[in-house]
Amino acid sequence: MLARSRSLAIPGGVELELPLLVPSYTSKGFPFSAPAAGKRGSSKELSDVANVMRDMAPHSPKATLISAYDIHFGHLHERAGVAPVMGLLRDTALVFIDSGGYELAPDFDSTEPRIMQVAIKSGYDLSSYTQVLAELGKLRDCPPLCIASYDWETRGLAFREQVQRARDFFDEHQNHMSDVILKPWKAESSSSRRRRGSHSPRLIDLSTLSRADFKQLSAFAIIGVTEKELGASIWDRLKAVAVLRSGLDDAGVDSPIHVYGGLDPVLTPLYFFAGAEIFDGASWLRYAYWRGVATCQESYGVLHPQVGVQKSTATRNGLAFSHNLSYLDNLACALREWVLYEGQQFNMFDTSVEKQLEQAYRTMRAGIASLKGGA
Repeated sequence: MLARSRSLAIPGGVELELPLLVPSYTSKGFPFSAPAAGKRGSSKELSDVANVMRDMAPHSPKATLISAYDIHFGHLHERAGVAPVMGLLRDTALVFIDSGGYELAPDFDSTEPRIMQVAIKSGYDLSSYTQVLAELGKLRDCPPLCIASYDWETRGLAFREQVQRARDFFDEHQNHMSDVILKPWKAESSSSRRRRGSHSPRLIDLSTLSRADFKQLSAFAIIGVTEKELGASIWDRLKAVAVLRSGLDDAGVDSPIHVYGGLDPVLTPLYFFAGAEIFDGASWLRYAYWRGVATCQESYGVLHPQVGVQKSTATRNGLAFSHNLSYLDNLACALREWVLYEGQQFNMFDTSVEKQLEQAYRTMRAGIASLKGGA
């Protein structure tokens, strides 16, 4: 069985139980308010997500993800700088800092609706990211940080070049946990790429990696992959996670796998069964989790007996956000319990999806080589 229940040591001598289901805050796909009144020439726009972040501060989860892109442009707080943003997260045990690749890309995660066209701002690059990290490093009362590698410019680079760039980057930021984000790579040299004029690959091809390649990943605390780059279908993505986990295990690399964009009440358990242990995403901001699935927030108002159709949109959404955070905590506990029963029981999951998850796991065990012979 590739799934496991263990703890993750974080800066400060604290340990967090895995799996970690990490709600993320992002401005991508959400409306912006107009520039602050009374500030002539101000180009600062505040994301609507900033209001959610402020309201959810008293309900801080164990871990949260925010983007350096949003910090750089001041999307998450009315006051400028990193201190006000991190002040909202002071009770969070671990804050993941994404490098901004998600906000720079025009597409969304596979489980997210295309709410609105993305307006990508210019003026953000690696130097912007490192400046944000430098400012975070100056804070006195800052939660422990796990920082991602700058993945926006590494897609298409050879695997070993990606690893070396990440090593060099994290050598400059040794006070924080490292989370390398692997991007699709090409096996041929850069010179042959230029001769062929081929485009960058869209998907990660783990079959090209040797045991020595997997072993190189021991340099990083966490191994990150973007969900939509794991495969063209959910089946291919599950197989890729299982291959990655088994390859790491075979090379003696104990670092957990982080699936970026893999936060969903139905899909997260499947990725966990395949061997991933950390999941983040903005689905908790776009949907309401109800009876084991994600539904639209309007339907949630009808389905939940304590909400009803008469509540205002703001009240209904606020209740949904709070409920979603509680749901993620409960789901993490259910996944740990599933491991204790060695994958033999599924009654810890909501009754509406219990049988479906059990059948999906049976299918995974039958069709994914590294899962055969498991529990």
